[in-house]
Amino acid sequence: MPATLRPPAPPAMPRLLALAALLAVAAALAGCGDAPRAPQTSKPKEFRSKDHDHSDHSRDDAMLEDVTLPDGTKCHAGLTAHLDPQGNELDVFFESFDKTPKPVPLPLAAKLTARVTRAGDDRPYSLEFQPAPASERPGDPDGQSSRFSAPAPWMQPKDKLIVVVSIEHNGKMHRVTFLDFVPEKHAHRHTK
Repeated sequence: MPATLRPPAPPAMPRLLALAALLAVAAALAGCGDAPRAPQTSKPKEFRSKDHDHSDHSRDDAMLEDVTLPDGTKCHAGLTAHLDPQGNELDVFFESFDKTPKPVPLPLAAKLTARVTRAGDDRPYSLEFQPAPASERPGDPDGQSSRFSAPAPWMQPKDKLIVVVSIEHNGKMHRVTFLDFVPEKHAHRHTK
């Protein structure tokens, strides 16, 4: 039987160099997202609810979780829902552990976002919180806010949500997770 001649195998070195170069580029690109962001210099806009005053809300409606803020302060984070035919909202606030809690304000330059998932829905929702109007946080110093709001028009009263709030400031980030948050159970009621 005649011998079959095969072409010589290509040298392995060029393939290894190409693979190494590809891995180096991928590693460099993956590291780009970890660089700290420049501090926010413009004043964030205040959240404007649809014709509704939030200053009369009771904290008893909130789901409370312990959180460590980016500056190391330990406090409660509270999450409430505002259910309204004109548009639903989620509100987050920060307060001390005291028996009579005091607001714990964050700098307006802090960025608060949330990733929300709900039972039976594969789609995650992203929220960006804005400082509540100054009238809703009367004890907060200028340039700081202890209350933040974000529109959540997709949210339904009986939804079962997992809400992961990220608090970012000065290149540091901390998160607080609210498990099994049901909007109608934590919808704020009005005290006036």
